[in-house]
Amino acid sequence: MKSLFLSLSLMIFLQACSPRPVFRMTPQAENTTFNQGTEYVHLQENGIELTMSYYRHLGDRFVMDVEIVNTTDSVLRVDPLQFSYEAYKNISGNLPRESDPIFATRKAVNPEQELIRKDMAISRSIANQKTSTVLYVIGQAASIGQSIMEENPEKREALSEQRQEDTINYEINQQNREIHRNGLRDQREVWELKALRKTDLFPDEYIRGFLFFENEAEALAYMIRFNIKNTTFEVFYRQRKYKVE
Repeated sequence: MKSLFLSLSLMIFLQACSPRPVFRMTPQAENTTFNQGTEYVHLQENGIELTMSYYRHLGDRFVMDVEIVNTTDSVLRVDPLQFSYEAYKNISGNLPRESDPIFATRKAVNPEQELIRKDMAISRSIANQKTSTVLYVIGQAASIGQSIMEENPEKREALSEQRQEDTINYEINQQNREIHRNGLRDQREVWELKALRKTDLFPDEYIRGFLFFENEAEALAYMIRFNIKNTTFEVFYRQRKYKVE
């Protein structure tokens, strides 16, 4: 039993330390162009132009770079939730058929919800830092008061050393919180300024931004759809997973 426990523990440890796989996605389309190694798919229908390219996988998500041009004579509302995908583990041909099973469907990640999550995380971080400061000040004051009342020089010295150690730990924790909060602000800036967000496009206007999707690690391919104003665009991407040795 002990040997089995050690074996299972070792397996879990090795899995935790193993490198994560690397993903790439390639479009299966005819009307594409390349620029600096990036392949762009170009589609046009009913006065709407869509250009899409794979950007990269980030953690448990993958990112698409999209541009939408409104060449109609009316206002066009663009929303990232108009984008969705169907994920396939296997397909019987170059493109999916009706008989090929779909094992996951998702819409693009909503940037507005992500902005709320980041703002809440930043707010919690600030509150935790204030609480930590209050507790630190109270603890230091109590320690100083105890030192004043303490007659034993060795105990006074020990209290002084403990205060110094507490100050170092407090400063380290504050620095770590600030680094974490700066990271959250950087992530928030991506969602605010880089992500595709809901926008009304007037005639001859365009918008470009990143789309974020939850990644299915076992997916062989995705059919990405863009539904807008009674028009549907479809772009089929194959996903390849590289195992890092």
